[in-house]
Amino acid sequence: DIAPARSQGDSLAVLRAIYSRCRADSRIALGSRRDGAEGPRYLTNVAVGDLDSMLPPILEHAVEETQYVMLNTLHARHAVKRPFAGEPQYFRARNDSVEELNALYLDLDVGRAEGPASIPAPMALGMVLIAVQQGRVPLPSLAALSGRGAYAVWLLRGDEEGDPPPRATYEAVARWRAVELELHRRLDHVFSDGSATAVARWLKRPGTVDTLKVQGRETKSGREVIYMTFGYALARVPVYSPAQLSDLRGEQVAPPPPLAVLAACLFAVRRFDVARFGFAVGGVGAFIGARLAIVPVPAAPAAAAAAAGAA
Repeated sequence: DIAPARSQGDSLAVLRAIYSRCRADSRIALGSRRDGAEGPRYLTNVAVGDLDSMLPPILEHAVEETQYVMLNTLHARHAVKRPFAGEPQYFRARNDSVEELNALYLDLDVGRAEGPASIPAPMALGMVLIAVQQGRVPLPSLAALSGRGAYAVWLLRGDEEGDPPPRATYEAVARWRAVELELHRRLDHVFSDGSATAVARWLKRPGTVDTLKVQGRETKSGREVIYMTFGYALARVPVYSPAQLSDLRGEQVAPPPPLAVLAACLFAVRRFDVARFGFAVGGVGAFIGARLAIVPVPAAPAAAAAAAGAA
């Protein structure tokens, strides 16, 4: 058996940070990979306002299965009929079910057995940071080691600081998709999956253990899905408004972040033990991977805090 290396409290803290700006009645969709299915299937959904009380028993459920979440929330009309009691409950989770555009995300198809995409996930995240330093993409709010591959996530808000995420109107979804595709284009060299551009998209949840299909059989990889910040405390990760991402729909590129922020990215306060998760990393991957901050981070590094204050 594989015991998760991090506590349920850590997973809950990450999920709380992801949905902290969302409307209380919108729904967080959860799924699981079970019964030999190729991908995730519905498990249940909970209201954002009930996250602290309703999620713990779900996180404890069937820990041998890989669990998933949708970062964009669903309409309240798709709420399940009863509280979760261990049995999957069907609900509609399609693109037209989405209520809020809470995040942009890229799925980096790396860590493969052979070929160019065999680069380890920590090295791929290091390449994302290089793209940030070059001003090609904004600094991701979060990243994740998703098993073999990796995720990069940009959390979203409305026009003003503290606003909830934009509602998924036809126009807003079109803008979201344009930015998503542009992020994919700019990070295509990191093997971003161009098909992973739906607003209703399953991503592995923090703290779950990845599973693979090997010769038709479900097999645990032994790798816990770990979400990370790039040097910031969870409560202070960058959150972007549509206006801040508007340059990604045109010819301009995102301005480089302050050097102090980049320094904090590389010398974060908590170390990531690459060998513990079985990544064969060398060169840049070891340098970057060993310095990615695992959440929860006690506090933002002083340099990053100063840079954030100046911004």
